[in-house]
Parts: sequence; C-alpha cells; structure tokens
Amino acid sequence: MRIEWSPEHVIFSEIDEFIADALRQIPVCASSCEDKAIARLYPTPTDGVDENADEDWREHVVPGLSELFQTHIDVVLKDLEEMREEDESFTLSFTTEHAPAWMHTLNQARLALGALHDITEDDMEGRTKVSDAEKSYALFQIEIYGFILSLMLQHTEL
Repeated sequence: MRIEWSPEHVIFSEIDEFIADALRQIPVCASSCEDKAIARLYPTPTDGVDENADEDWREHVVPGLSELFQTHIDVVLKDLEEMREEDESFTLSFTTEHAPAWMHTLNQARLALGALHDITEDDMEGRTKVSDAEKSYALFQIEIYGFILSLMLQHTEL
C-alpha cells in the first residue's frame, strides 16, 4: 500500500484486496451495537459507583457522543464508497478535511474490536498464542488501523 499526503488530499493506492476488505470493515466495527463494544465506547464516568451520575451521563452525554460518532462514520462510509479498483489493486482518496473523521472512526473501530474479541495487552504484544481465526483477524485489523491512525496523526491537527 502506498500513501500520499498533500495539503488537500490523502491518497491510498496500490491497496491489495485483503487490505481493501479490512478498510471496508472500519465503519462496521466502529458502529458495533454489541454490549461489549458499547461499554468500551461509552464507559460510564463512575463505573457503577454512583448510579445516578452514570445514568445522567447515559441520558445527557451518550446521545450527543453517539450522534458525533455516527457523523464521523458516515464520512468514512462515503469515502469508502469512492474506493476504486485499478490494475488489480485499489485506490482510496479523500480530502484532508475528512482526516479527523477517519482518525476518530479508526480509533472507535480499534476499541470496539478489542472489546468484542477480549483482546488483551498480552495479545497485542504477541505474548500469547491466538488460535481463534476471528480473534487473529481482529488483531490484524487493530494493527493495520493503528498504523493508518498513526500516519494520519503525524499529518493532521485535531
């Protein structure tokens, strides 16, 4: 995969089909509605110590966060719809204005994947053998999304 960054555009080219499929999964992962993912993406401020404060947070803060997160996911979805196949590889291009939405969505996807697959620090550091195919693929996604996120952070002001 080749990445080009200009003041106006971010261009990912020479993307193989495997990576293209992983990229297409970013919005799916980031918008997971499973309880484990929701708990990771919207942790309560007191973690159950003060039920009233946690309930207020869920009632007053979570809806706004959810709307903001969905706005970012929608930007990424639209950009991914524009990904094109060229000469047995794919190219994805979007404006640098979309970079913050991409970074937020990549981070959400990583957090949700970690929660959904019970990924530990030992898993991330390669200290445990992961024999489950779904967990192995989730680890791969977390790593590739983290790589892209780190590149974007080098070029973007939030």
